This record gives sequence, structure tokens and C-alpha cells, in this order.
Amino acid sequence: MHFVIYFAIHRRPKGDMSGTSVTELVLLKLSTGMHHTSATQPVIYLAETTAAHGHCSVMLEIVGDNLALLLTYRQHLGMRAGPDTFHVYNWRTGNLKAVRLSLKVKRIVLIMILQPQTLPTSHHAYQGFIFLTETVLLVPNLVNKRLEIYIISNTGLIPKCLLDLPPLSPHHIIVMLTCRAEPNPVGELSNIDGIYARDSANPPFVSSPADAIALFNMTVVVGHPVDFSYFSFVVHRSALLRAASVEVSISPMPTPWNGWGPPITRWFDARGIAHGYITTTAG
Repeated sequence: MHFVIYFAIHRRPKGDMSGTSVTELVLLKLSTGMHHTSATQPVIYLAETTAAHGHCSVMLEIVGDNLALLLTYRQHLGMRAGPDTFHVYNWRTGNLKAVRLSLKVKRIVLIMILQPQTLPTSHHAYQGFIFLTETVLLVPNLVNKRLEIYIISNTGLIPKCLLDLPPLSPHHIIVMLTCRAEPNPVGELSNIDGIYARDSANPPFVSSPADAIALFNMTVVVGHPVDFSYFSFVVHRSALLRAASVEVSISPMPTPWNGWGPPITRWFDARGIAHGYITTTAG
């Protein structure tokens, strides 16, 4: 019998009358609803927040032993939104591999690097991510207008490649950049303990993660009054891996758009297309 892992984001009062809530990640078995037996630390502390942090959105993906989690906060009741955080854990052990915390104070971005080393970024720069392989992450950066690719190591995230997006016309700003690719890669050890087996039901057709199409949705604004433009582009996961097949550098130089993008991406005018939820057009 194969046990599927699933998660719950649990928010509970801290219990000290401060109005603070504790946000936790709980790893469960879908078959039993109990704590997952392969997770030595099934309840993982994430953050402490108050109502002033604003509404929290969660994106989480698990590939092999790696669990990546992005928490983003949006302004609430006229208050400044809380800092976004990006975490990478070994879900089996509960060990934190990377975390990123970004703050914005009077238009000055303060990056707080917590050990292990993690993503340098601007406030609200990230709105999603994609696993290219079990140990390679792609994270679109809407502030720097590029796709950032990192290798997941036991000590943090190692920059592998920076792929610039097409240059924007003057005064245009990217305000949304989300992404999705399915199916996800399968970790080398994912069949251990009956956690997951892609061929367990012996289906006649099996989708290849390497050949999966990655979908990116982008919203661009300009002018007063604001004018919105909507775009979608697609690219094969395998093509992104080939574009990133360069020597790992501590500080890789960005690859210009014309050096990687035109031959492997296809762009669409997304006006009139459902654009709010990336999962509505992925599969």
C-alpha cells in the first residue's frame, strides 16, 4: 500500500494574550490523517504573525526529500504587509536548508540572511517557483525581471543560472509573475517506505516530468490611469534545464533574453483568459 504525503498549514493563537498567532506546517498521511511516520519532525514551526501582517498566501511543493514553501503577505486594513519568507526543508528530518526574509522600510529593501544561506531578493519579488529536478529550483523574480535557477544543497541555495526576461518598455512594471509545471519530478528515493510510486497503478500512459510544459502568467502595468496588459508564455522543463546547463558560479552573470528565450518559449496575449489562478490552465 502506498501512503501519500499531504500537508496542513496550521495557525493557532500563541497563548500569551499578545494577539500573536503561530504558523506551523503539519505533515500528514492522506490514508490515516495522522502525522506522517516517515517525518521525524511532523510539525514544523514557520513564523509568528499578527493581523498587521496582512493576508498570507501559501505555495508549497514536495519533490523527493525537499519541501519548498513560499509565504507571501499582502497589505491589510491600510497596514504595511509583513515580510515574505521562502523556506526549503528536508521534510523527512525537518532540517531547514534555506530561508529568505525580506523587509521594506521607506523604500529601502533590507535583506536579512538567516542561516543556512538563502535567496537575496527584494520585497515581494517572488510569487511562485518550479522544481526543475529534485535538487534544482526555478524562481521567477518580478523585480529584477528574470528567472533565477538554484541548486538545493544541504547548506543552502546555490545560484546556478539567471535568465533575463524580455526588456520592458519605459515606465512598464511587472506586478504579477506566477508559474506552474506538472507533473513534478519524482525524487530518487520517493519509493522508499511506500511514500510514492508513479507506476503503482500500472497506467497505460505516464506523463514525463522532463517533457512537462512550464506555464508562466505575467501582468504588466503602465501609465495613469493604469493600463493592464496580460501575457502567458510556455516552455518545456527540459529546455529550461538545457538553458541552465552552465558551470555553477557563486555570482553567475544574467543571460540576456535573446541568448536563451526566443527559440524555446512561446508567448500569448492573455487578455480575456482566466488569469487569476495559475492552476486553472496547468495539467
